[in-house]
Amino acid sequence: MTRMVVPPQRRPRLPVSPQFLFFAAFVIIVGLMGGGARSDILSLAILRPLAIVAAAYAFLATPAGAWHSSRVPLSLLAAAMAITALQLVPLPAGLWTSLAGRDMFAQVYAEFAKPEGWHALNLYPSYGWNSLFAMFVPLAALLLLIRVDAANRPAVLILFIGLAVASATLGILQLLGPSRNLFYLYRITNFGDPVGLFSNRNHQAVFLACAFPIMAAYVGLPRERGDKGSGLRTMLCCGAAVFLLASVVATGSRSGTLIAAAAIVASFALVPRSQWTMISIGRKRRVSARTIAIAGVAIISMVLLFFSSRLTSLQRFVDLGGQDDIRVSALSTNLAMAREFFPWGAGMGTFAEVFAIHEPAELLDTQYLNHAHNDWVEIVIEGGLPAILLVIAAIALIVRRAIPVVTKRIDGSQTAILSRLGLVLLLLLAMASVSDYPLRTPTMSVLAVVALYWLFVAEHRVGAASRRESPMRNASSNGF
Repeated sequence: MTRMVVPPQRRPRLPVSPQFLFFAAFVIIVGLMGGGARSDILSLAILRPLAIVAAAYAFLATPAGAWHSSRVPLSLLAAAMAITALQLVPLPAGLWTSLAGRDMFAQVYAEFAKPEGWHALNLYPSYGWNSLFAMFVPLAALLLLIRVDAANRPAVLILFIGLAVASATLGILQLLGPSRNLFYLYRITNFGDPVGLFSNRNHQAVFLACAFPIMAAYVGLPRERGDKGSGLRTMLCCGAAVFLLASVVATGSRSGTLIAAAAIVASFALVPRSQWTMISIGRKRRVSARTIAIAGVAIISMVLLFFSSRLTSLQRFVDLGGQDDIRVSALSTNLAMAREFFPWGAGMGTFAEVFAIHEPAELLDTQYLNHAHNDWVEIVIEGGLPAILLVIAAIALIVRRAIPVVTKRIDGSQTAILSRLGLVLLLLLAMASVSDYPLRTPTMSVLAVVALYWLFVAEHRVGAASRRESPMRNASSNGF
């Protein structure tokens, strides 16, 4: 009697890895809870302990060999946390009062006969601790991202595209209801504006603008031969781009509109020519399908910009008076504060309290500045010379890495596209920081560390053998 041997059934392969699912779950939680920069947001009481647990888990579960390839992003983030932590170390009263900017505080202590004791360099240590705990959110995201393999990187792009579309959709729901409705997630926010998952319309606009190069990179990723879904993905991304651009204009954010324009221009550099599908027009002419799609997006975008019924952001370009001008008027005061507390700074997270002391009478109003609305200046005020040196080191490392990324032509590989995408996102966030403070929100800080990771780490995670493969061979890593 012949026995039939049944071959073992192969277990279906998941399109994404468990490591990516952990990362995606954390990013989604950050998107739902981390859209504000205030220290009194209740959701942070859940988000930050969760981030500490996630960071500890990722640290213990990550192989030792992965740390070397991620040394630049990890070192920069660790240095920022170290500067913040050192500002919380108590100093002797004699040393503390000799530091720049502490004279007035020493006089207050003497006036009220308060005994001199040890004081931290940070003028308001509670805000310093808040800043330190805030950094665990991007740290956890970075440690979780390190564990995601190269095959799942396209899924990371889809994750942020989906988060941007969800935020824009929530913004529409916020506009459809009354000015203060249940779709606003934060108690202090720009009521009446489509802020989406954020509490600030500028942050919403910048986040949506960053989705443009992410979609362009996703469209430009290597594809398998005979991939019939490529054209559909391209058209979906183009449709999403139009939707997101309309959402950016609807926010009424001037800086967000400028960042969106820069993002759209930069997106052209992320689609390699080798990935453009040629279609025939007539007998001899052949035109790229992506060229047609991009032209369509550009035309529709122009229509939206000039004929939208909500042109608040464009009108505000020519109307700089009133309350919005407080950020410009406060610049001289902020620069004076930076000089006063140099070289050690007032302490991370102390801007609002310090500015309230130095605020001139002509700026007193019902509005107040919780941040300098220029993160480059605020970093100097709070961090002093150590923060300046860290920023200079970060810029030097980014420029050094950017030279080969920019000068070399994109060859269609995943590595080249993601490296250039990381550079574009960092430049957009740096531009937004000139007139705002996007990286102070947990969601945007996560996006920043992801961009930093792609810029510095993507080339290390792909082996030399895969770098020698043609773009079509390398397309096997794209499972979407």
